[in-house]
Amino acid sequence: MEWQSLIKRHEGFDAKPYCDQCGTRLARFGFGWDCECRFTRQTPGNITIGYGTNLSGAGIDEKSASILMFDRADAIIRDLESFMWFLNLDSVRWAAIVDMAYAMGVPRFREFKQLDLAMALKSYNNASYAILDSEWHGEAKARCEEDAMMIRSGEWPKAGV
Repeated sequence: MEWQSLIKRHEGFDAKPYCDQCGTRLARFGFGWDCECRFTRQTPGNITIGYGTNLSGAGIDEKSASILMFDRADAIIRDLESFMWFLNLDSVRWAAIVDMAYAMGVPRFREFKQLDLAMALKSYNNASYAILDSEWHGEAKARCEEDAMMIRSGEWPKAGV
């Protein structure tokens, strides 16, 4: 398994925009499920990103989604390289850390001070406990437990997990 497969499996592919908190498919963009255009004060037409990519129509294809994932992951990895211990991780623990930071964002990942200390000391059991004893565990239980297991054991999850 590679880190890309781990993120893709945890995130899942969806061609259309949705709320990552409740799963509701979004029909409009904004603070609710609808918003007004700030220029005309009318409901906008389509949710569009990039160079005119209409997300509310056909959505995004998997190839484009993969490009966006790689681009976002690249920025996350560059940011994670500020942790000296990150540079020396084996591929499994490296993938778990990238997956965590991808899921929650690097600013929130940086708040895991006990994890940072445990990783620096190569105390992978303590690092695993720090992950499991977090708010994130309540938000993304299966993903959190799998990443914690990978950090503790240094082994990829079994197929079909």
